[in-house]
Amino acid sequence: MIVNPQPEDKYVISLMNVRKVYEGKVPVEALRNVDLRVERGDFVTITGPSGSGKTTLLLVMATLTRPTSGTVLIDGIDVTKLGDDELSRLRNRKIGLVFQNYNLVERMTVLENVELPLIARGVPKSERRKIAMEVLRVLEIDHLAHRKPNELSGGQQQKVAIARTLAQNPDIILADEPTANLNSEMAKVVMETFVEANREFGRTVIVVTHEPEIAEYGKTRVRMKDGSIVSVERA
Repeated sequence: MIVNPQPEDKYVISLMNVRKVYEGKVPVEALRNVDLRVERGDFVTITGPSGSGKTTLLLVMATLTRPTSGTVLIDGIDVTKLGDDELSRLRNRKIGLVFQNYNLVERMTVLENVELPLIARGVPKSERRKIAMEVLRVLEIDHLAHRKPNELSGGQQQKVAIARTLAQNPDIILADEPTANLNSEMAKVVMETFVEANREFGRTVIVVTHEPEIAEYGKTRVRMKDGSIVSVERA
């Protein structure tokens, strides 16, 4: 099960010959023999037309969807051999997720929203408050700490969602269309936040997008079509 768990391993995610078939009256092959290796500390963008398999690929890397066949390694661990509880523990330790819907708790302040995952881990109040405020400060939104989500713009809410993810201290941040609901100005603000998470926090960032201008942020740019990777380019 453990292939190479050492943190100095070059690849934080490796997919080998991965297929995903959604069963139904007409089976849909969402991923077709995908091979992809993501280097530790990289910033990867994944693009492609609707139905190309990019979101399914992200869900497989997030361990939220099991592949039909193939091998998926996260930090050298073959996650296809793990049970649901083991997957949940690995995901909680290593993976942070950001979606286009911010999923903030409206009745809570920004600070309290960022603290939420730390509460679930049993982190003492004084420590989790310190962690949350530091993340907000680095992302330059600490002045919003005591506001409620309905007092923020869409871009600011997405930055709070990213801050909440960073507070978990994940090795990997996976984002599915995080700018889809934003105008171009706010989209730029959000993507610069991911750049900062990559640069300042050293996180591996993987962003799925259908927008070419968002894909330009990637150091590595993956393009998909019909369930397959058709190109991988380094910026």
